[in-house]
Amino acid sequence: MCFPSLAQDYVGAPFSLETLCVQHKAATYLIHSGSRMLNTGIYKDMILIVDASQKLVHGSMVVAEVGSLGDCTCTHSWA
Repeated sequence: MCFPSLAQDYVGAPFSLETLCVQHKAATYLIHSGSRMLNTGIYKDMILIVDASQKLVHGSMVVAEVGSLGDCTCTHSWA
């Protein structure tokens, strides 16, 4: 004899990362962090969502692709 699932009556709304994380679709892209970036909260093999339309302000995190191999670096701005 089986018991019914406790969640069988739960129906949630569709879940989309695009609606949660993307504000400017034309200026948003994904970048792979190949290594851990100290003191940033970014760890090896994370996927970063980057919005290039954001204004640079003092203390912003800057994620940049370096070179033709797709390596990325991350730093805080001093602007």
